[in-house]
Amino acid sequence: LGLGWMGVWGVGILWGVVLVVGSVTGYGLQPYSREFLSGWKATEPNDFVVTTAANNSEGIPSYEVSVDHELVDTVIHNQLIHGSFFRVYNPIGHFHVAQPLNRCPGMIRTSVTAKSSFCHAAVNGGFFNVDTGECLGNTISYGEVVKLDGTKNVNFGLLKDGRFLVGYLRGEFVNATAPKLAEMITGVLWIVRDSQNYVNASYAFEKPDFDFVNMKAPRTAVGHDAHGHLLLLQIDGDEQAASGLDLFELADLMISKGAVNAINLDGGGSSTSFFEGKIVGKPSDRCPDHEGHCERLVSTIVCIRRIQS
Repeated sequence: LGLGWMGVWGVGILWGVVLVVGSVTGYGLQPYSREFLSGWKATEPNDFVVTTAANNSEGIPSYEVSVDHELVDTVIHNQLIHGSFFRVYNPIGHFHVAQPLNRCPGMIRTSVTAKSSFCHAAVNGGFFNVDTGECLGNTISYGEVVKLDGTKNVNFGLLKDGRFLVGYLRGEFVNATAPKLAEMITGVLWIVRDSQNYVNASYAFEKPDFDFVNMKAPRTAVGHDAHGHLLLLQIDGDEQAASGLDLFELADLMISKGAVNAINLDGGGSSTSFFEGKIVGKPSDRCPDHEGHCERLVSTIVCIRRIQS
């Protein structure tokens, strides 16, 4: 998706102020490049939850990652769904938001960033401008502030004290909290909250395009369960063929995997999962020679490092 779904992202951030600068080609909703503003109303408070992250390596030294990978192969509403699901038992020091070749703006394949960042597992990450590679939303990587823009979209982060932070953060609050954060990424829609499907409520707050919520497409999500384990879900599909999941279905699938809180990340052609040195699943973008499917160039990824850092 990247800016391929920026009709989605732009309205959520601009809150009614839309400045269309130009368009690019892509799949799914018509992509646009936009200027971003915060969009917060003076009376709207921060709205977030904080939960202790696990550090249970189940007999494995804590400096080594403990992660389960499950291939998703199920039927949802008469549609065969494929994808990857990861449960990370000791996310502290292993969960990172990795930039493309250690920089943002920039774009490169998920697998390239994953290999260069020594990721044992990874999925594509936040939304981005497909023209410039600019990361969109609040982005903190390995404790370094990459970008803070106070957008009115949901965030998922890990505090340096070992707690997950999920929710909506006003600009002044996220600026003050940034030194306490080890990692942070911004998505579009808080899809699971307190183990309940929260798509309708977050849609009313963030106000993305209606089609973004309801269209069938490849999807990627990040969340945590009641035990403080990190959860990653990536679903294959093709929005041109109306295959994949809508966000209500994505939320329900995350709940079935035990998610207490989860957010939706970039999807569509960006949606990619990586495990043990290779791509798993089937990216939806066609290769330049129109033979087969290829990874899309993306910006940040969610990286699960093999060795703690």
